[in-house]
Amino acid sequence: MQSEMRWTLSVFAMVALLVCAGCQMVDLDRMDEQDVETRTALSGLESPCKMPGHPSKRCRDWEAARAQEEPVDEPVIDEPVDEPVVHGPVDNATTRALWLWNEQPSTRAMLENSQGAQDAFFRFAAAPQGQPARALNRVFFEAREKSSSDRQAELFKITYDPITNASHRPALRSFVRRANAQGIAVEYLDGQAIWLATDANAAVAIKVCEDVVAFNLATPAREERLAGVHLDIEPHTVTSGPYAWHWWQDRLAQGYNAQWTAR
Repeated sequence: MQSEMRWTLSVFAMVALLVCAGCQMVDLDRMDEQDVETRTALSGLESPCKMPGHPSKRCRDWEAARAQEEPVDEPVIDEPVDEPVVHGPVDNATTRALWLWNEQPSTRAMLENSQGAQDAFFRFAAAPQGQPARALNRVFFEAREKSSSDRQAELFKITYDPITNASHRPALRSFVRRANAQGIAVEYLDGQAIWLATDANAAVAIKVCEDVVAFNLATPAREERLAGVHLDIEPHTVTSGPYAWHWWQDRLAQGYNAQWTAR
């Protein structure tokens, strides 16, 4: 009796194994080995060549499918590139900035360190009014000298230009490099109230930006590049000359007159 039960259980076990193997064999037979998704699925299964009872043809089919799998490319690691110095977005809560106009000392005196003008500036920037906790981290610098007989009637003429003049550029690059070493971002500062008065005048502002971009692209040294352009235009100050009060005519609710605002 016991031997008959053992024989019966053995038969059931063999049948179960054959059924399971048959299920696996049916699944493999239905797979389209030319299909990318199928080949991907096949790669996650154990090879039927390692399973007892599978014919050699299935092993060959399996290996053929695996051979068609596209190799996985290794990730490409880019080499470091020379990126410009990044000071991050301007945050009013942490930015301590200063407008440095071409006045006294002049821009040229500042860049050439005449009578120690540049040294004095960086000492002040490191500890304004003797307070290192208030050290400057951004400067808007009018790095050109200009002249005009009437600034509300005619455009400025540039008289000293370290932005585009190759012989004067080194002085500005040295200043910017020194500022960056002290943690100060330098933006080029410019502006004239009549820039918005006509299309031709407005083109000056565009040229300013183009000149600064060219200045930066002309050097591979990140620490010698300007951090941006700061335009201080204030057209509402035009109170004399041919454009006087034009900004006020037909003034929009949140701006100057329509033409000036559009520019």
